[in-house]
Amino acid sequence: MKICLLGLVVFLVPTVRAADPLVVALRDSYQTMRLYLLKSAEMMPEPEYRFKLTPVSRTFGDWVRHTAEMNYTACANLRGIRVPGAPELKAAATKAELTAVLNASFEFCDPAFRGMTSQKLMTEITSGDRRLFPVVEMVGLTNSLHEHYGNLIGYLRSKEITPPSTLRTQRVLQ
Repeated sequence: MKICLLGLVVFLVPTVRAADPLVVALRDSYQTMRLYLLKSAEMMPEPEYRFKLTPVSRTFGDWVRHTAEMNYTACANLRGIRVPGAPELKAAATKAELTAVLNASFEFCDPAFRGMTSQKLMTEITSGDRRLFPVVEMVGLTNSLHEHYGNLIGYLRSKEITPPSTLRTQRVLQ
């Protein structure tokens, strides 16, 4: 009986995971970028939040704020609600404030990713005056999170800080 039950579990686990492969891929990508972006914000020293890679670049802090703004906009669309008025987002200036608003923006996004299914991904929704398919918004958001993290890597490396993705590869960050 135990062998039969174990065989059933071993057989069903991959099937359950593969039931929504696109949702799983998007959720995994989102969770990875969530980790890397939050860790990047934590790792950069406070004075370097005003650092620009080039004179026309955003500051590191501006990238953190921009990422939070993007999260709120995309996830409000996914959740079919208005972008929340987050006055603390515009006012955030210090490392602690910017890290807090970035974390809050991911907490705002988490329900959109947690509750997504393949059927919901492909069902057109209305968000404000826009009609959209959640799959387009989720792919766009996860791609943008990757791009934003790529920008932050340059800032971290220029300050001789090893990025979270490298630390994870080296098994320093789990």
